[in-house]
Amino acid sequence: PIRILFLDEVDRFPASAGSEGDPVKLAIKRTASFVNRKIIMTSTPTVKGGSRIEMAFDASDQRRYHIPCPECGNMDHIKWSNIHWAKGDDGKWDRSAPWLECEACKAVIPETSKRSMIAAGRWIAGAESHGVAGFHINEMYSPTRTWTEIVEDHYEAMGDTELRRVWVNTTLGETYEEQGKTIDA
Repeated sequence: PIRILFLDEVDRFPASAGSEGDPVKLAIKRTASFVNRKIIMTSTPTVKGGSRIEMAFDASDQRRYHIPCPECGNMDHIKWSNIHWAKGDDGKWDRSAPWLECEACKAVIPETSKRSMIAAGRWIAGAESHGVAGFHINEMYSPTRTWTEIVEDHYEAMGDTELRRVWVNTTLGETYEEQGKTIDA
């Protein structure tokens, strides 16, 4: 029996612990003796529909880190769809100066505002709580990675399925969905 359980990279766990079954369920069972137990599951997500961390997040209150727009004060989380960059004079995309666009007021927010927005941010739940807190954050919040680097990584990953999978899983922190036809189970 254990009171505090920390499961790291649960999407990489095997489907079964030998003949005993699901290793995550087995580990959680070991906490049943404690009313004050704490179970922490973390992971980079993998494939949509087969990701343990995706299922755990979906069953949680789905908190995301919201930051205020410096122009209108609207609180929102950073989404890839709100990162933009302009075309240069040569007609090609200028990836060197991306910005965040506020969904509410459409303000152009430069990366130089990122640190102060993050300092003023807070976790906001996106679903009803059933006693399980879930947290999601992506690489666009990182103090050590710039939006320019992330845009460059995005361009590098275009056209290469394996690089795209890595980018979606690790940069966006989202599950990767295979493209093409699928067979119904």
